Amino acid sequence: MMKLDGVAAFVTVAEAGSISEAARRLGMAKSVVLSV
Repeated sequence: MMKLDGVAAFVTVAEAGSISEAARRLGMAKSVVLSV
C-alpha cells in the first residue's frame, strides 16, 4: 500500500508537468520527490 505522501507527490508531479516544478511546489529537493 502506498503512503499518502507518495500519492500527493505523484499528483503534484502530474499537475506540475515536471519533477522540478513539483519539488518547488512541495518545498522538497528533487531527490526527495523521486524517492517518495
